[in-house]
Amino acid sequence: MSYQAPLPRFLFLRTAVVAMVFTTVFVAGFSLLPIGNTEVNAALPFFTTCSPPCAEKFDSFSMLPTGWTATLATGQAGDLPWKTVTTDRVSFPNSVFAGGPSHISDNWLTSKTFFGISSDAVLSFSRKNQLETSFDGMVLEISIDNGPFVDIVTAGGSFTAGGYNAILGSTSPISGRFAWTGDTGSFMTTSISLKSSGTPRSFTFRWRVVTDVSVPSTGAFIDNVTLTEVPANDNFSNALPLLGVSGVVFGSNVAATKEPFEQSIAGTVGSGSVWYSWQAPTTGRYVFTTYGSTFNTLLAVYTGSNVQGTQVASNDDDGLMCFEAMRQSRVAFNTVAGVIYHIAVDGRFDNGDIKLRWGRSATINVRPTTVSSTSGGGADGSRLDGDICTVSNSIFSFGDIPTGGSYSVSIKAPNGYSYSAANENPSTSPLTGDVTLIYYLRTPAYAISGRITNLPSNDMTGVTVMCVSNNGGLVSLPANIAILAPYVIFECRGLPANAEYVVTPSKLGYTFQPASKLVQLFGNVDIGLVPATASSHTISGRVTQPNGTTGVSGVTVALSGSQTASTSTGSNGNYSFTVLHGGNYSLTPSNSNSTFTPLSRSFSNVTVDQTGDFTAAFILQLILDESGQVAAVDSMLHTRDPFPVINSANVLNQGVVRNTRVAIFLSNFQLGPGELSSSVVINLVGSNSQTYDIPAEDVRTTSNPAFTQVIFRLPDTLSPGTCTLFVKARGLTSNIGAIRIKA
Repeated sequence: MSYQAPLPRFLFLRTAVVAMVFTTVFVAGFSLLPIGNTEVNAALPFFTTCSPPCAEKFDSFSMLPTGWTATLATGQAGDLPWKTVTTDRVSFPNSVFAGGPSHISDNWLTSKTFFGISSDAVLSFSRKNQLETSFDGMVLEISIDNGPFVDIVTAGGSFTAGGYNAILGSTSPISGRFAWTGDTGSFMTTSISLKSSGTPRSFTFRWRVVTDVSVPSTGAFIDNVTLTEVPANDNFSNALPLLGVSGVVFGSNVAATKEPFEQSIAGTVGSGSVWYSWQAPTTGRYVFTTYGSTFNTLLAVYTGSNVQGTQVASNDDDGLMCFEAMRQSRVAFNTVAGVIYHIAVDGRFDNGDIKLRWGRSATINVRPTTVSSTSGGGADGSRLDGDICTVSNSIFSFGDIPTGGSYSVSIKAPNGYSYSAANENPSTSPLTGDVTLIYYLRTPAYAISGRITNLPSNDMTGVTVMCVSNNGGLVSLPANIAILAPYVIFECRGLPANAEYVVTPSKLGYTFQPASKLVQLFGNVDIGLVPATASSHTISGRVTQPNGTTGVSGVTVALSGSQTASTSTGSNGNYSFTVLHGGNYSLTPSNSNSTFTPLSRSFSNVTVDQTGDFTAAFILQLILDESGQVAAVDSMLHTRDPFPVINSANVLNQGVVRNTRVAIFLSNFQLGPGELSSSVVINLVGSNSQTYDIPAEDVRTTSNPAFTQVIFRLPDTLSPGTCTLFVKARGLTSNIGAIRIKA
């Protein structure tokens, strides 16, 4: 699972055209210039909306940013309001500056208005002041919801870094107030915590530099102003819940604070922590990491109901890591299903964006091999990249990797060596559990060559030679084939070394001695002469009725593949083909009166004689009994054969024609509308080989609709003995059966 909390981002503001407005007044007989000297942006709105996080580095132009104003409230001729300068700064190229003259002055820098602040916030900026100690100074004031400006502390703010350092003396225009005064020497960071009122508010900030009547000073510089709301999960009690076996969440510890009694992490106090809670879904080993965060993280896991709970695991910098991830953290610990764990992410010296990932602990094993799956090959180590980044110089195993992340592995090898991942390697994107990844040596590479003899006219047509690595076939390459009389020569090039290969030549209609050869490859190898011998084989079989014993004649069997041919089955259903050695063949039986099982048979790389049988089922099926006799009865007497041709004892049939009527049965057949019974013909062959085509006298469906009864009359001249018969209808011919005739 993955979800994202808001990330603090700094908004850098740009300025446009600027105008200067001057007003002159006279006080106590001397000129104070210019009262109300204000630098504003005339092309854009005086205030522009910015919801935290917001930032201003004063680096976009040489004038104040949009919505910021500089006002010289009190001063003399030649005094200037706050302005951008390049002489001293934190971020290139600008900061803002107010001078420190040797007379009374009050110089204001007023920020744009920041709207919609509904939670605790932190204002931070860099300052460098070089002011006469205790007489000249700088203060910070705030206007809340466009109210009057008051000192930041009076309004409820509290310094967390770089607060006021002295009270200004009686000659200062703001005597008696705490302020920044004296010489800082370099830029310092000031941070002020602003507590939430629970409802959205707007803030406007004003920096004031004031001087008294004597001793000039350099002045004050301001740079890198940021206003950031405190993260919602700043406190333990507001921990952000994490769900599931694995996942990733994004956040920030910018403006985060430390709670009273909060524990150190890996021996470090930290700069400001945020909290997450997670209920273990199972008992087992789990991993949390901050890989992908933008700052030097601290990471700890606790049990208990407050910040003084039991610290289960903690980490500052993970062990052997990639250079670009040297400041990230990882903890692994054993969980108990159902227990709630609290996770703290802190900064060692700074803050920034957080990427927190968790999942079950898994191990990624790396196995460098040759293409014959033997160990070795000269690998120096392996590297794991992705949602965690660790490098190993000699150990080919990475433990405590969180599932759910995506990872990749590469092999470190000396010059001249390279490795490739095996195709059958399991996926690590995402990782679902322990895996073993195989990487096989690709270089250095060599060649295997040889010469084939005894091919007529050095015929290289259809000659192939395959070089396949032993034990798994990770590499399979065809050889280049050429004629160099009196030989057909071959060469497999680019085979990874330190491995065994099976070299197998082939050509349709030929065998080779040896059929294949095992070669150990540590350099180029010539396996010498490989004699070829012409060879053929037979593919034969039988087509039978479903009883498996009665052959079916007249079935066409087609041969396709490396050769094409056709033949018909004989009287007992047999067929046979002569085929070339090494060929691939398919057999397909066909007959308009039958269906076949199977529909076809295939034979690949035929190197010995093959057998393929088929079963034929007639479309027009004459029903036979277990002995192969036709299931026939006297239609009047319902007696089985042998039948008399003329049955004088049949008292049920007293007509002129007293020949026996025989009832036989068909499956897969019914008369259509308007179709006559006489359209069904019984072909009867007597014991003396005389043939009769007898139209049926009656054709009707039995009580079982799967069968049809056919009645025909025995001919007068039919000889006694065994007769054979089959049925013809609609161009189809049924299977053959026998009935017996009495003398």
